[in-house]
Parts: sequence; structure tokens; C-alpha cells
Amino acid sequence: MFTAYEANLLFKQDSLPGLDLGSPATGVVPETFATIEQARRWFTAEHRVLAGLLQTAVSQKLDHWATSLAWTLKEHLYRQEYWPEAITALTPALEVAQLQGDRLKEARCLRHLGSIHICLDHRRRALDHLERASALFEELGVAGEQVRALFVTAMALFRFGRHREALAPAEQGLALARSTGNKLWTAECLNGLSWLHSNLGRPGRGLVYGEEAIALYQRLDAPWQEAQCWDSVGYALHRLGRYEEAAATYRRALDAFEELEDHRNVVGSLMRRGNTRLAMGDREAARTDWVNALADAERQDLSHSAREIRDRLTALDMDAGSVPVPPQKGVGNRTAPVPTGADSAHQSPGAEIHRQ
Repeated sequence: MFTAYEANLLFKQDSLPGLDLGSPATGVVPETFATIEQARRWFTAEHRVLAGLLQTAVSQKLDHWATSLAWTLKEHLYRQEYWPEAITALTPALEVAQLQGDRLKEARCLRHLGSIHICLDHRRRALDHLERASALFEELGVAGEQVRALFVTAMALFRFGRHREALAPAEQGLALARSTGNKLWTAECLNGLSWLHSNLGRPGRGLVYGEEAIALYQRLDAPWQEAQCWDSVGYALHRLGRYEEAAATYRRALDAFEELEDHRNVVGSLMRRGNTRLAMGDREAARTDWVNALADAERQDLSHSAREIRDRLTALDMDAGSVPVPPQKGVGNRTAPVPTGADSAHQSPGAEIHRQ
């Protein structure tokens, strides 16, 4: 478990919720990792062992270890699209928090579970969890956590087709973030609003929000979040018909995701850039991007994404008038599919937006 914690530190974009693992037993030396890819390979190799440890901790009511393992495994399970397993892991952690009366940990569990239910299209459960999380964070006066819950709620509503409703929690989150003076929370909300406005037919406003967010991320030296925002700006440019600029902007996002070894977002940005190239009339360039996305998804064992890309390539080969929805931009990735042409609506859901 100590090695899993070390590996998870390379994945996480937010801090773990006060985990206290204690010290390893005498003679136990946790492995360390220099790159995200090393950590990913270790998690893949040890996946069954770690799942077994978690099951044992839950069955024997070892609450501390069950909770610690769940939080340590969460990001790996999310990135590899093991979403049902992620729910199985976090549900006992939620129950422990509720039994102990730890409302902050309860709210965090609810927010993360809500994000995962979005990926599985569990609409009512996702929105119920996120509503409860946001209410708890508000009661506790934890503004940053509430901003994140509102952000994910907005992306959930968008993914579930309630596009205009998504603006309210996104704007509420931005106002709250600005009131605290926290630039990271503000940038995240600006990025979300960029995405929403571009999808609602207001890409000019989306571009303004995206450029403001990028400036903040650059000041904060937050390369992962900045890369996600370049992807959003690429889509705004696409919707404005500025295809050459959009393709170049997606390249910036891809370069950053590749350097950060964030393969799930590499797949999503390749799909979106392929859409831009298709809108430019370059079907072979679009195919190349989607074939590369498929290769990366298969290499990383991203089964959901790979299946969707194959469907897209099949439709392209059949010269279909309507190309199926491509993999979504993860909540935290961030989740939102890519349009088939310049005038298509960008219908959502990671993400994460899969930024949890």
C-alpha cells in the first residue's frame, strides 16, 4: 500500500484527503517512481493484488485501511476506466466517513463518486451525490471543495443533455472562486465556462474565458490544467471556423499531455483534432489522428475509449453521413465528445471534464 501511495502521488492533481498511513514495518521499503508511466505500469501489474487487499480490508472491517486503499487506488481506477471498481472501492470509504461523522470526508467521497457515476451515465445517482456534496461543503464553509463540486455538477448536467442548466452551477462556482481570491479555482471555473459557452453556440465568449484561464494557469505553473484549457480553446477556435489555429492549439495540448504521460487526455485531444481536420475536408489527416488515438487507447487498455474510436473509424470508412460520438473529454479529465463538423453541437461527456 505504501508503494501504491507513492505511485498515486505522480497521478494526483489535488491533494489526498489527510491520509495517515503510518510507517512501513521494519524492513519494508516502498518502491519509488520517476515517471507517471512507471507508476502506471506498477499499478497495472499489481492491480489484482491491490483489489484483493481492499476487499480483505472491507470484509474484516479494517476501516482505516479500507479508506486509505480506496483513496490511493481511486485515480488509477479512474484513469484506466475501471469505473465500476472505483465505485466499489469508494463506497466503503463513504460508509466509514458517515459512521464516523466525518462530514468533510463524506462530502469528498460523494463528489468523487458523483464524478464516476457520470462516466457510467448513472444520471440520478451522479446528480444526487454531487448535490449532497455541494450542500455539505457549503455547510462546512469549505469554499474550494464547493467550487469543485459545482464545477463537476455543471459538467454532469451538460453531459446529460441539460446544456443551459449547466451554466448556473458553473457561474456560481466562478463567483465563489473569485470571492475567495483563489486563482486556481477561478481558472478551473473559467475553463469550464469556456467549454460550455463554446458548446452552446457562443464560441467567442468561450474563447475569452479560455484565454483568461490559460493566463492564470501559466502564472500558477499548472501544466496539466493548462493543457486541458488549450484543448478547450482549440474547440472554441474550431467552432469559430478558425480551423488552422484550432489544429495548432490542439497540438499544444497534445504536446503537454504527452510530456505529462496523460494518455487518456491524449486520446481525447487526438479525436478532437481529427474532428477539426475532418471539418477542413482532410479526411485522411482525421483518420490518422483517430488511428493514433486508437493505438494509444489499446496500448493503455482504455477499453471504453477504444470501442468508441473503432465505431468512429468504421463510420468514416463507410462514408456515413453521421459519425458516432468519439471518446469523451474526461470530468477531469473533462468529458465531452467531439462534433462531426464545424456546425455540429459538441454534446457532452470526463474530464475528467475529469478533473475531480
